[in-house]
Amino acid sequence: MLKRKRITINDFTKKTACFLLAVLICFAGSNNIAMADTVTDYKYNSGSDNGIREVYVSNGDNYYFGCVDEEGNSIVAPEKGNNYIGNSNGFILIGESSSREDITPKYSEDNLTTKVLDAKGSLVRTFDIPLVWYDGKNGIAMLGGSDGSIKYALTDGDGALLTSYDYDYINYLGSGWNVFEARKGSSYEMSYGFLNRTGTETIPVTLRAVKGMSSSTRQVDSAHYVVTGADGLEGVVNTDGIFVLQPKYASVGGYFEGYCHVTDNTGKSAFFDESGKNVTGFIFDGAGDFNEGYAQIYTDGKWGYIDTSMTTTIKPAYDQSLPFKNGYAETMVGENKTTIENPIKKARNKNIFVDKNWIYTEEEPYIQNNRTMVPLRMIAEAMGCSVEWKSEDREIIIQDDNCIIHIAIDNLQATVNVFDDGKPAETVMLDASPKIVGGRTYVPLRFIAENMNALVEWEQATGTVRITSQTNIKKSKMVSGLPEADAKLYPFRETEGSYKGFIVEIKGESKYFDWENTVNPTYAPKMFYDDINSDGKNELIVILTIGTGTGVHIEKIHVIDPENFTEYEAVNPLDIINQNVGSSIMHENDSTIITVTVNGLDSRITLNEEYVSNNNWADEVIFKNIIKYSVEDSELKAIISAQVSPTVYIGEIIITYKFGNNNYVMDELSYVPYEFSE
Repeated sequence: MLKRKRITINDFTKKTACFLLAVLICFAGSNNIAMADTVTDYKYNSGSDNGIREVYVSNGDNYYFGCVDEEGNSIVAPEKGNNYIGNSNGFILIGESSSREDITPKYSEDNLTTKVLDAKGSLVRTFDIPLVWYDGKNGIAMLGGSDGSIKYALTDGDGALLTSYDYDYINYLGSGWNVFEARKGSSYEMSYGFLNRTGTETIPVTLRAVKGMSSSTRQVDSAHYVVTGADGLEGVVNTDGIFVLQPKYASVGGYFEGYCHVTDNTGKSAFFDESGKNVTGFIFDGAGDFNEGYAQIYTDGKWGYIDTSMTTTIKPAYDQSLPFKNGYAETMVGENKTTIENPIKKARNKNIFVDKNWIYTEEEPYIQNNRTMVPLRMIAEAMGCSVEWKSEDREIIIQDDNCIIHIAIDNLQATVNVFDDGKPAETVMLDASPKIVGGRTYVPLRFIAENMNALVEWEQATGTVRITSQTNIKKSKMVSGLPEADAKLYPFRETEGSYKGFIVEIKGESKYFDWENTVNPTYAPKMFYDDINSDGKNELIVILTIGTGTGVHIEKIHVIDPENFTEYEAVNPLDIINQNVGSSIMHENDSTIITVTVNGLDSRITLNEEYVSNNNWADEVIFKNIIKYSVEDSELKAIISAQVSPTVYIGEIIITYKFGNNNYVMDELSYVPYEFSE
């Protein structure tokens, strides 16, 4: 058996859970992976990009990456240390790393390289710098060095070095941003700026702060950042790294509903549009953010509201006021609290939202036998459909470029004829029959979702109907694909650094799911296609990342039947742990004794003083901060790290699932402790 190197406390506190996992793998020789001999042993991780597909092999702990061509012929065999990132223009970048999650450079390790290969796998060039990040769509890579001579370098899609520089940190800003944020200096004397994708500074690294880049700052929205200049004045930067507002104002609010409020050095406020135009002048004594079509304004000692046409719709008459929320705003006159209704809500009656546009109508949805009924014509025409009423048959014909639908009043049957699919018209059943109310035709909301190729969201709290046509959904970029399942994953909406909702497409058919994932490409959704319930048919497994941060990595699993889009739940691993795992942390003299009890068996670790010192110990073992999933050999597993302090991890709980009671439940539970030197 291998003898483990003694770890000092200084060494130990520098290591994360990923390091400990790597040490465990090295220690446990029985877990050494056998490299795949044929392409049939590979797992596919991505779709074809320029004729190249990513593949990997795994022992359940580490992932080793390579790539094949479209015929499945090996270009780069998966090898230990290879972290295959992507390709552009037929060139391949491979960064050295011990695991899939370790994309960031390991500054404590020496001699990590980045290799550039051509489409046949021949080495073109090697950089003695670790690969930090890769944008496959735009063909840009960032490299990071630990020797101090080159902290970061930027390459193009062919792996040629565009530039190198001595920034202390470069931050990828996420989807939709065409620039990176660059930083120089210590944490207390940091300067900020922006770089375009050629490495040229669009804004010099002289800014005092970029709001949203640290706990003390904030991002304005997905398309803007507030920045602070060297003199302490604020401005706004857009996705191209260009000033929308120069940093010359005392304070800048966020862009909400197309406008932001700005305060000058005299204390007066104005509203600016997204082009940087002052649309009101500095005429207010104070202002707030727009919400639900209105923003607060303060003048002559009173609060009122202005709408997006920059008209003072609600005159200043209140001593205090809050933003509109769910159609209402709270105000105060003296000590008397009042509630006022949003004037737009009054005019619109009820909330119907189609493809980012409000429908202004006096007709409001209503409930019939627990079914939401909505006015058909207004919605259909807003979706670009023609609507024809045939009074003699009491029939409505709805048509667009893709299909024609016939429905009849008080009839649960409808016919749907999709053009050019080779199928005859289909008879479908409605969950409620169409009705005429107040001279308007109403249909069940589900009919819109299932037969008009649209996504429907019902916000019960606000009484809002949101309808998005399929053509608008597909305009979003694909964030994951799996050719063997003919499956694609599209994000529905991006807000505050997360994708909210996803469209799963399988063999041309699609369905919306209320899922969430961070927009950081390092944690892009992972998809697998495997028979994990032993029914002889493959399931589509989607693994999403819902939480990241220092010492935090939380994933969530979704299992889909590809034939009918039925989603099957997997029991929360934390619920399983709460029912089956016990733990304790005891401090005795100069040692700490940690016990984890699984299946009635105790696993005990004793750490001596060098581990005990300078650690903020928990009262019991923590299992909630790192939760990951894997699919290997047709088995679904959850891996949960056991943490006892911010820097100390002592092992992992591994849960193997089986299918039962129409969901995935625990089959096996085990604890794998890490080993520590005496």
